[in-house]
Amino acid sequence: MVKGLIYNQIHFLLLFSSFILGNEINKEFGHFIIAANYLLIILQFVINSKDRSRILFSPSFLTVSYISVFLILGSFIFKSGIVFSKTYIHHYESWNHCHLINLFFMLCNLAAMHSLRLPSLTIRKKPKDSISDLKIYLIISIIIILTFSFLRNYLSMIIGGYVGQVQTFFFLLISYILLKKDNKYRYFFYFIIVLYFSIISPFGKRAAAQFFVSLSFLESIRYFHINLNLKKIISISLVTVVFFSIIIYMSIRRGYGDFEINNIFQPFKYIPEYISNDNFAKLFAENLELNYTYFHSNQSVNYAIEDLNNISLGSTIIKPIFIFIPRSTFEKKPDSMIKIYTSKFDKHFYNRGGSYPICLYSEFFWNFHYLGIFFIFILFYLINQLYLRLVYHVRNDSSLKFIWLLFFYHYFLVYVRGSGLDLFFIYILIGWFINECLNFTLKLLKIPNIKQPMTSRIS
Repeated sequence: MVKGLIYNQIHFLLLFSSFILGNEINKEFGHFIIAANYLLIILQFVINSKDRSRILFSPSFLTVSYISVFLILGSFIFKSGIVFSKTYIHHYESWNHCHLINLFFMLCNLAAMHSLRLPSLTIRKKPKDSISDLKIYLIISIIIILTFSFLRNYLSMIIGGYVGQVQTFFFLLISYILLKKDNKYRYFFYFIIVLYFSIISPFGKRAAAQFFVSLSFLESIRYFHINLNLKKIISISLVTVVFFSIIIYMSIRRGYGDFEINNIFQPFKYIPEYISNDNFAKLFAENLELNYTYFHSNQSVNYAIEDLNNISLGSTIIKPIFIFIPRSTFEKKPDSMIKIYTSKFDKHFYNRGGSYPICLYSEFFWNFHYLGIFFIFILFYLINQLYLRLVYHVRNDSSLKFIWLLFFYHYFLVYVRGSGLDLFFIYILIGWFINECLNFTLKLLKIPNIKQPMTSRIS
């Protein structure tokens, strides 16, 4: 209790100091201010926690980490001029509300973390799966993954761009089955997943990052207790090096560095040359979306502060309600946050089919101004309830009927990045629908154990 009060007082001093220091100091030293906020959150909520794995992989802390790291690095690269876009630099230099924007982001961080401290709702334990059930799940998963791999183009014409989501669901299912059985080859399967999506997906680095988080969550919650030693530090360092090597590999495949690529192995050859490039820092920052995420998250809030007519009053948040209603039927159907912001920032780019997602916090400011902090708290309370159910089921070896929660968890950071609640809602529906179809199929394939009637022999 005493520690909590001390941390809260330090948070208040940081927030107050940031506000009174004004725009120019926050623009110049924003990376230090956000870093201090992030460090205090780690000390207060993670280090002091008895269950660090649960906190570290919570939607709240993942969101705080994702947005804070991008704000810290983004602030630094803009201050240092490590940016290609002159348009971005021009807008950045005209910002006059950095102290108000940083204050909002830091308060959102605290709201997201404090939502974890509310008591969780009652969780009903689901029965464990039998060996035969796991085999059926595994066989179905393999069949569907292979089918969607070989018939990807044909199936894309039927279900659109959601082929990857279907495959993701079953890759996660197989991963969890291997984890449940403590299969020692599961790490090789994890590598195959990342490699597969790196090759077939135009957004390979994003898919790789999502699987990295989801699989790390499963391993940590199930087996791994967060207490560092030399072996774990070396392991984490190696995994980090491999992860960033994969990102650089995918960058080269996507055209960064202007290398001529004729096969999937050539990018490895160009990695040293790419790193030694004079513009490597700018290229890498752009490829990791550091400048992109930082700039648009701040620019969108800046628009809303300067013109209150931009405030959407929750219209982009309730958009999922209207997903299946054609605009021809209901002309006042709300627009997505991506459409609203992109068309305002660059109308021509939007008309060509381009989009600029803004982070979750920025969308809530655009909808509710500073009241968005309150709604952030409510959102994370609800999302954390689902997360705590997932943690409970993973740790208690419950039935795989909860696997849609893992799918939900897997795509949550896509929503945080700025996909919009409407797209995230569609992903949830896909996961839930596959989950129900899978459970229904399992019931059909089970052979009831019918006892033969007793017969007596008459002599």
